Amino acid sequence: MQYEKPSEKDISDISILFRKSFLEKKFSKKFSERVISIYLKNPEFSLVARDKNTIVGFIYAIDDASKILKNASFLDKMLPSTQLLLVPAKKYRNDAFVILTFVDKAYRNKGIGSELINRAINQIHKPLFCQIDMKNKSSMCMIKKCGAKLVETIGIFKKYGIYEL
Repeated sequence: MQYEKPSEKDISDISILFRKSFLEKKFSKKFSERVISIYLKNPEFSLVARDKNTIVGFIYAIDDASKILKNASFLDKMLPSTQLLLVPAKKYRNDAFVILTFVDKAYRNKGIGSELINRAINQIHKPLFCQIDMKNKSSMCMIKKCGAKLVETIGIFKKYGIYEL
């Protein structure tokens, strides 16, 4: 498995993986490519996991959670949970935050997601947080392998957890 910084030519492949990973909401090809291209154009932390020539995982993190507030209207359109990103953006404004992490279903439970997160932890030299739907078993398993600690729960019925990695 190779881990490397993605380039503009990877946008389409990452976009396909993005759409496959978030089945609860249908994303158009144009929308998902826009999301990924915005992330790749910003000087933040992003990394792909590549098996031969196939992208099988992706992570994007920001070094300052307050940057979420600058893109709030755009984030509202992404996922049902993105409204909740505004809570940590205010509270954890000087800390780093993982915005997206996803791994192809066929490659899950092989340590790829954990490796992506660990590489982010090692490169971003400040507290790193993430927000997880606590019913998402694969995400919960992945962050626990990375030693994440629950900091707080947010949202209706305390469905989402903010974890420090």
